[in-house]
Amino acid sequence: MTDVLDRSYTSVVFAWEAMTDSSSLVRDRIESLCGLGITVVAFSELDVDAVDGALSAYPVGPGALYVSADGGSKGYRIGADGPQLIWQRSPGGADPSHEAHHSDSMQWILRELWRRGIGPGLVLVVGTKFSAADGRPGRDASLRVPEAIRATFVSVGTEPEGPPPGVLHLGGGSQRFVEILDAQLGRRQQRAPRQCLTHLRDEVAGAATAPFL
Repeated sequence: MTDVLDRSYTSVVFAWEAMTDSSSLVRDRIESLCGLGITVVAFSELDVDAVDGALSAYPVGPGALYVSADGGSKGYRIGADGPQLIWQRSPGGADPSHEAHHSDSMQWILRELWRRGIGPGLVLVVGTKFSAADGRPGRDASLRVPEAIRATFVSVGTEPEGPPPGVLHLGGGSQRFVEILDAQLGRRQQRAPRQCLTHLRDEVAGAATAPFL
């Protein structure tokens, strides 16, 4: 699709609500990606039961599936036994805003990925609303925390005001998201070791300055 997507990622983070009309297609691909070692993270405004009921994906690894639910206030890992609560935002946080919830949750996810050996440069983040119609930051802009500066951000939404700098705009909605997942599946199945090692060396070189360690 573009040069920036013509590479392998070890984690895919996405906004769940924008992909629900292709939930069965997304589910199949998530389970396949996790089976090939890719960690997938879904961000949602809904509670985990609603996401789990609609997605119904229960991967067994070696990759993993995480859900940031309740507007970013709770984090779950979903496995064969269903959702397991493993993180919760402190109710006494300095910033109680909706955006702060998602930012805190994204920081938690980055720490969790780092513990799995996945640095920000190997993370692909797919959303639909990085900018709002009035020019203000959109819903997904809160995922662009400083710790994720090396991650790749892609919008498959309409972005009527245009995407903010640093976000690749592809459009196409949930169908384009499925195409992105298919591309990652294809690359992982073909096993492109030379490129994966190149990106891994980049991550190792920047490990000493990782801000969330």
